[in-house]
Amino acid sequence: MYSYGYMESSIGYMAFEATKNKASYYHSRHHFSRVANFAKHILINEYSDYKILKDVLVAAFFHDTGRLNDHEDPAHGYRSAMVLDSYKSNLPFSFDEESVRFAILNHCKKEGETSFLPVVSSFFCQGSIDKRIAACLWDADRLDLLRDAEYKKINVDFLSTEYAKMFANTPEHLAFYK
Repeated sequence: MYSYGYMESSIGYMAFEATKNKASYYHSRHHFSRVANFAKHILINEYSDYKILKDVLVAAFFHDTGRLNDHEDPAHGYRSAMVLDSYKSNLPFSFDEESVRFAILNHCKKEGETSFLPVVSSFFCQGSIDKRIAACLWDADRLDLLRDAEYKKINVDFLSTEYAKMFANTPEHLAFYK
């Protein structure tokens, strides 16, 4: 059994090593770490389920590994899922591949399948996909939009969880960007 700290640092290290564009300004190691931190807090406060922590961390650290540039890159979700596919055998534990893949593939979509809002509830899921993993990743990634000066405030309509909606734009959230 691995400790959470060891597991988190090993996933983070492996994801950064796998990253296609290490020179990225907005999608750097710092972004990966903030997204993982936010995702972990969303998981704990929204779902109180540590059993899927490793799945949430894998999704958070690998979600942008296939990104080629910092701006429009609509295929980066697909490429990031491919990067994870090539690295998954190096992870020292198993994880919910189907749910993590769903989360990574769809995290960069601009709208949902049943609504213009790209929130988890507006996507269809096949099989046994655990939508909580996607909700944690997607909300964490959106909470970190403030790293870009273009964003002054997070639009909570684009968040899936109640915890992320309550946390967004609070002094605690904004403190990450001072």
